[in-house]
Amino acid sequence: PLTNPAKAPHQIMGVYNKNLVEPIANVLKSLGSKHVMVVHSKDGLDEISIADDTYVAELKDGAVTTYTINPAEFGLPLGDLNDIKADDADSSLVLIQQALDGKDGAAKNIIALNSGAAIYVSGMAKSLQAGINTALEILNGGSAHQKLDDFVRESTGC
Repeated sequence: PLTNPAKAPHQIMGVYNKNLVEPIANVLKSLGSKHVMVVHSKDGLDEISIADDTYVAELKDGAVTTYTINPAEFGLPLGDLNDIKADDADSSLVLIQQALDGKDGAAKNIIALNSGAAIYVSGMAKSLQAGINTALEILNGGSAHQKLDDFVRESTGC
């Protein structure tokens, strides 16, 4: 968020309208952010989409640049948003668990795109492609699911 109490200098932020992508990146710049991606997909998502192009304003090294990205640029197939829609909490959990288990599909791909962007802006990857590759390695290797299991165990005491 714009008023992040943690004053996070690195973040990915989705917005509800493509006309806000660049202005929000400039606001984050004026607030002291260092590396940010502000995104809105052509199909209306406030995140990087698996189904269409995504508009990006990236703040890096003090400059804001705008461009579009598409999953195919990163070796991922275009997906169908209906494949990631969940009717209830149980079906949502199934999608998440399958993605965290590395099962190929739309859920894994949208997680890889967006977490890869977070890895990139955090400075843990030199490019968006490298961030997405890291995210895919984590998902395919099972460590993401293990982290979720650890979190659940710690938070529930079980």
